Amino acid sequence: MAPKSEITEVLNANKIYQQLNDLSPISEMHLLAAHEIMMRDLIKEAGKWRAGNMGIIQKGKVRHMAPPAERVSYLMRDLLKYLKGNDHPIVKGCVFHYEFEFIHPFADGNGRMGRFWHSSLLYDYHPVFEFIPVESLIQ
Repeated sequence: MAPKSEITEVLNANKIYQQLNDLSPISEMHLLAAHEIMMRDLIKEAGKWRAGNMGIIQKGKVRHMAPPAERVSYLMRDLLKYLKGNDHPIVKGCVFHYEFEFIHPFADGNGRMGRFWHSSLLYDYHPVFEFIPVESLIQ
């Protein structure tokens, strides 16, 4: 049997993917609500921008230092504002995903949320993307 946290991750992901067509991919409120569902019962900061600084460490080396926590809200609002522009939706999805992972706005769940929101952007462009995971598109 899988650990409880892994089961919770799957159940939470299932809940939020069922709401895909109810979300606006340019809404900060929807993004935070989606994170709250995705991370419910996994972290106490579910649905909130991170309050502390964040770095990605691999093999004992800092691979990425995310922007300071006090900049996250502004950077995410700016990124969501970019989505209202005229770039092609597939380009928007790629830019969003890259910038989202760079900002690393949450204490945990950034990879899951980046992939989910990328899917949300693509689905908003064309419903066929509802059933094609971002990971499959990249491959």
